[in-house]
Amino acid sequence: MQANPYQIIWDLEMLTEKLIPEEKTKLIYTERLQMYKLYGYCYVIICMDSPLNYKIVSHNLYRESDALERFVLKIEEELLAIQEDLSAPAEMIIAPGDLKAYNEATECWICKKPFLKPAPEVVQKLEEAKYNLLEIKEWESCIKKEHPEKKEAQKTY
Repeated sequence: MQANPYQIIWDLEMLTEKLIPEEKTKLIYTERLQMYKLYGYCYVIICMDSPLNYKIVSHNLYRESDALERFVLKIEEELLAIQEDLSAPAEMIIAPGDLKAYNEATECWICKKPFLKPAPEVVQKLEEAKYNLLEIKEWESCIKKEHPEKKEAQKTY
């Protein structure tokens, strides 16, 4: 559980256009004189691993009449890239003093519920399965050494 390390800072530039009489008549209670049109944008995406470690991941500056549509498309692309980056498993960093606490932990530090421990008979069956798998792998390697002409021994498991 950590805060989202990405920050998006953006700015939109608007131009004003006077309303034509037909647009003014559509307004019932509000008297508008002009309308804002998006004409440009700029954004910067910053990834912050810690308050002292940050880097600019992406940026974009654009000025044209289709700025609104392009801004939405670019931000959606950036969000997909951020989601892809956040979905990748991160390497666990454990300080030497924390390793002992990690190995001795009996409950989740987030929800405070105890870890589920398998029953002894389940652990025994897993150990037997592991032993059998190791025997099969050893047998296959012996067969390959004795009969190099066969590309792969038949798998019987």
